Amino acid sequence: MAARLLAHRVTLCALTAALSALGACTDTKPALTPDGKVVVTLADKSFRMDLADDRDEQQKGLGGVTEIKPDEGMLFVFPGATERFFVMRNCVIPIDIAYLDDTKRIVSMYTMQPEEPRRDDEAEGNYEARLKRYPSRYPARYVLEFRAGTLEALGVSNGDEVRFEVPASSR
Repeated sequence: MAARLLAHRVTLCALTAALSALGACTDTKPALTPDGKVVVTLADKSFRMDLADDRDEQQKGLGGVTEIKPDEGMLFVFPGATERFFVMRNCVIPIDIAYLDDTKRIVSMYTMQPEEPRRDDEAEGNYEARLKRYPSRYPARYVLEFRAGTLEALGVSNGDEVRFEVPASSR
């Protein structure tokens, strides 16, 4: 009986150690590329995303970018989930956008089209007011922007899970 009890304790200790190690594995450092990009996986495809986690970076987004490589894009990280909208401010190429909730599941997505650039005689407020708004429809904490056509090519839909680790400085 004592030997059996000892065997159960050893097994319990081994399981506890294994589960602790597994927990440690899920709390590892973010998957960053050597150039500081966040690795995002969607539909078993990995993307290297620029990180927009402060107001200035989020305001600029991909504005002014003339090309997005097929395996790149931008990840926007906000402090909490709320209904959001994005616009194509100073964007000259079409962009796919996916809004994600706190659990990193897609809640809505669009292919956003470029807008007429701001005219020299156009007030900033008038320019902002005429830009088409692309709403999240549901609370979103994260937003992903890709090269146009990416989401359709991957065959993703609302509810699909996206995998990435957010750098500690962005939490």
